[in-house]
Amino acid sequence: MKRLLFFLMAFSSFGWIESGAQSNSGTKDSLLRTLKTLPRDTNRVNSLIRLDKIASGEQKYDSSVYYGKQALELATELKWIKGMGIANIDVGVSYWYMGNYTEALNMNYAALSLFQQIDDQKGISQAYNNMGIVYASQKNFQKALECYLTTLAIKKKLGDKKATSSTLINIGSAYDNLREYDKAFVYYREALTLKREMSDRRGEGICMLNIGQAHVKLGNMDSALFYLDESLRIRRSINDHRGICSSLSTLGSVHTTLGHFAEAEALLLEADSIAIELGTVDLSAQICDQLVGLYDTTGRYKAALMAYKRYSDYMDTIGLEESRRNADKVDMTIMFETEKLEMQKQQEMVNALAEEDKKQRLIWIIGISVVLLIVVIFSIFLFTRLNIIRKQKSIIETQKVLVEEKSREVIDSINYAKRIQYTLLAHENFLKAHLKDHFVFFQPKDIVSGDFYWASAQGDKFFVAVCDSTGHGVPGAFMSLLNISFLNEAIAERKMTEPAAILDFVREKLIFHISQEGNQDGMDAVLLCIDKGSKTITYAGANNSPVIISSKGMVDCDGDKMPVGLGEKMIPFRQHSVLVAEDEVMYIFTDGFADQFGGDKGKKYKRTKLLEKLSLWKNDEMRLQKDKLAGEFQSWRGNLDQVDDVLVVGIRF
Repeated sequence: MKRLLFFLMAFSSFGWIESGAQSNSGTKDSLLRTLKTLPRDTNRVNSLIRLDKIASGEQKYDSSVYYGKQALELATELKWIKGMGIANIDVGVSYWYMGNYTEALNMNYAALSLFQQIDDQKGISQAYNNMGIVYASQKNFQKALECYLTTLAIKKKLGDKKATSSTLINIGSAYDNLREYDKAFVYYREALTLKREMSDRRGEGICMLNIGQAHVKLGNMDSALFYLDESLRIRRSINDHRGICSSLSTLGSVHTTLGHFAEAEALLLEADSIAIELGTVDLSAQICDQLVGLYDTTGRYKAALMAYKRYSDYMDTIGLEESRRNADKVDMTIMFETEKLEMQKQQEMVNALAEEDKKQRLIWIIGISVVLLIVVIFSIFLFTRLNIIRKQKSIIETQKVLVEEKSREVIDSINYAKRIQYTLLAHENFLKAHLKDHFVFFQPKDIVSGDFYWASAQGDKFFVAVCDSTGHGVPGAFMSLLNISFLNEAIAERKMTEPAAILDFVREKLIFHISQEGNQDGMDAVLLCIDKGSKTITYAGANNSPVIISSKGMVDCDGDKMPVGLGEKMIPFRQHSVLVAEDEVMYIFTDGFADQFGGDKGKKYKRTKLLEKLSLWKNDEMRLQKDKLAGEFQSWRGNLDQVDDVLVVGIRF
């Protein structure tokens, strides 16, 4: 049994009034108390809308509808069109959460008509957006798309980048569900660019998740895992626990489909733990359902039965929660009937007090005095707070300067390390002195690199190495320095001349110094020895090999499928000899170029495509080939991050 559940739907409530979803019970109680004394004016409408939002945030949707309809009734009585539109929007949101899509559409269509009467563009766009989401919930994705596109045009006209980016995600989701994946990618990427411009890390995580899900549907599992892993990494960095849970659940489904059952189980169990901690019954039920499918597929029927029991318990809990909400609705009806009676009594008291003119004037005088006293006290408090804030601002600015200074010191140190690393690489003049013609395209992922190119001359023999050390950035750079020192020791100090024997020696040194506890650090490498006297070329390859391209075709040379370092295979490296004719070109490259994600669909570049390009450019000048490689890499990568160090070396004989 293989199950994939991918569902992402954003439904934003009207943003004109402060959301009550984050308010606590104290705020709710305070509003209910205030409501008893408020007259039937716009302030009372706003208070009812706030109570509507608080109830919706607490998932008490029946109560939310009740407050929203009270607000709508009063706004209609006051002929306050904007208030009527807002109330319709909010009631529509609650109906959507309750699954009553027909009423949700009716409320939003009513809101649209009201906002159009007063040319409220923000309200119009909100109504269209929410109608699109309701249509999407009904699987009418074509109608949803029409609503989203109308929303997008208005949001862009208003200059609302945040709302624009969210609408772009909705449009991408609609195209995704219509199986027009190329268009979905265009809108997802435009949304991702806006989210990055706004430093909206949560939004970035959503975009990465949606792109990954689209790749799953296309069967591009490598690309899917890349984007889903990025989504998880971003959500972990901002402690978005619900988002982390969602990404883990999605990754678990993908790994289950790929047959990676151990990875799938680890991801789903972590998601299960987070869902339990969050207390989200719906997420816990979904994850338990996924675990049932995983354990059933792998024949672990006892574990599947336990997961199913938990799933059943969660579904029972959801049913009890629905019953509790129905009871709340009855309580709210009783409360408002009581409130009506209290308001009538209060009105009678006001009429009686109106006759006592002298007492009323006295009350006004006392009230004004109290207000003045409060203003004085508040002014003193404000002045004190202002002084505290100024001191805190001074402390923060000082800390900011210290942090920036430390950051500069770290960057300066890494840049100095870069200068040290570059002095150990093969210098351009040194390569020109020993090679007929060549190019080196070297683009580290970070300031320093794990990839390196190195050369040495001993008599008539000239050695060239192209290597990919474990890791990149600072850890990779440390490994590259260690690898270069062992190559120097083998050739310069021990006078070794056979490439295979040199790689065997370097492997022994690496294992002795850094692999005593089983660490599999080392490098993939190609080491050439060009004998100028005999005109012969020998080489050894570790998880890599050279490619020779000429007018006669292409020769993909042989190599050993093991690293220079501790690995599964520990046999001696084989040494190979090749004959190279004049004007033939030998290319040696690490895996960074081929593994780069990019293009219209965010796929890997692939080694085959790189070889096709090199075959096409083989007769160009070496300098021009380097420029074309740089342009091709940047064009392919686009706005995506570079995933690894990139190194390509070409030698013309």
